[in-house]
Amino acid sequence: MKLYNRFKIIKERGRIVENLNEVNETQNDQVERGGCLTTYLVFMCIVNTLTSISYIFSGDMIKDKLNISSGWILPLLSIFCISNIIFAIGIWKWKRWGVYGIGITSFIAFFINISIGISIFSSLLGLVGLIIIIVLVKPLWKYMN
Repeated sequence: MKLYNRFKIIKERGRIVENLNEVNETQNDQVERGGCLTTYLVFMCIVNTLTSISYIFSGDMIKDKLNISSGWILPLLSIFCISNIIFAIGIWKWKRWGVYGIGITSFIAFFINISIGISIFSSLLGLVGLIIIIVLVKPLWKYMN
């Protein structure tokens, strides 16, 4: 019997499966996301949408309040918010790149916050969302692809 990279004959719970992708889809269908992760992903999408809208439409007020002189920071943070929505959808669909993406945008936003004069404590609070995602996804990591 020949084994190929994408196709293999595997016995899974009493039935023969020839396609490895089918095994991953079956595993993902059988594993539940859980109420906490589901709620948090929905919360992330709502908060990131509202934050992005506030950066776009209230950018001048935010710049004045935080004394931001650079014009590129708020549009960049708005792009990060939109990216986080995409990454949350990725996690919803069992994609590991969603977790990696949220991690990358969280750390970049942390350094941007420090560079514009936000306190270290407040900047560290921005990493709490990443920690929550890691804690909620860790038990499900093996089911993600």
